[in-house]
Formats: sequence, C-alpha cells, structure tokens
Amino acid sequence: MSGLTQNVSDRTLRAWLTAGPVDKGIGGGLIFFARESSARQGQATWILRYRIATRRHEKVLGRYPDISLKDARELARRDRALIQQGVDVNAKKRQEKLKALQMEDVKGLGQIWYERHIVERTVHPTVPPKVEYSLTPIGESLAATLGGLRAWAERNIEAVMSNRESFDQAAGANPVGARQDPLRPRESGATD
Repeated sequence: MSGLTQNVSDRTLRAWLTAGPVDKGIGGGLIFFARESSARQGQATWILRYRIATRRHEKVLGRYPDISLKDARELARRDRALIQQGVDVNAKKRQEKLKALQMEDVKGLGQIWYERHIVERTVHPTVPPKVEYSLTPIGESLAATLGGLRAWAERNIEAVMSNRESFDQAAGANPVGARQDPLRPRESGATD
C-alpha cells in the first residue's frame, strides 16, 4: 500500500486515477485500488482489508465510480461493525453467492435480494439475543415508490376489477385451451 490518506474527496480519487495505477488506503481498512488499464478507464475497486484473529482478509465492496466514496465508507463501516462481532464478511458474501446459485426460483432470489439490499438486520450480542431491523437507504427509496404504487392501485381498483371481470367473462366463452393468443396470427379457418 502506497499511503494512508484521510482527507479524500471525489476530486482526489479522479486525480489518482489520472496519474495511473492506485493502491491507497482511505482509512479504517478501506482501500482504493486500480490497475493501469482500469485507471485509464476511470475505474477502480473498493476493497476492505481486515483481520480476524491473526489472519488477514479482503472483501471487494464494489467498483468506483458506481459506488461513490461516501457509499464505500458506509459499506466499510457496516462491515467493520460485523467484523467486530466476529463475522468474516468475505466468507458471508461467498455464502450468499453460493446460496443464490443454488436458488431455483425467482421467489428465492427475491428473498436474498430483499435481505441484502432492503432490510438491514442487526444482531446484538446479548442474552437473549436482540435483533433490530431497519430499512437500508435503498429500502427507504423503495418504500416511497411502493407507496406511490399503492396509491395508484387504490385510485384504480374499480377499473382493474371491471377489466378483470370482462376478461373472465370472455375466457368463459372461450375455454383456456381454445383462447386465441392476441399476438399470434390466426390460422386460416380458425374460429373463436
């Protein structure tokens, strides 16, 4: 590592990338790393370096500029809190990836995404265990969006139900197997 820097801004990060390969400590184990080819493209990798017992570990937090300096510091802060509780955050990330690969349905993948990005679960080392749940910033923005969707549904429920009844009546006249796909051209001689 070529240096530890506390007073870093986005302008500093861009200057480092312009200068070439980078391996700089931001503070608290957060590293800004870029090889020559990545630096030329204005990209770098956020890495969290940490120790558990006597072993050194690293976890890739994501790519710059997709993840800002502020977001990288927040991700590192959350991971350091888990590390202080004895959690190997890189091993946890690998387990989550393996679990996602083993999922066979969209519902399972949705649950993993929800647990990872929408709700933050904090376990306090007390007896009995205390668990707190809170929305992540992404979860808060999603809650606002879903609130708008709910308002739309409440305003339009009568029209939706009316259309559903019309659809069900039309389906009653045409059994499911005989229903014509509206996107597929009719075969000659076919009737509804």
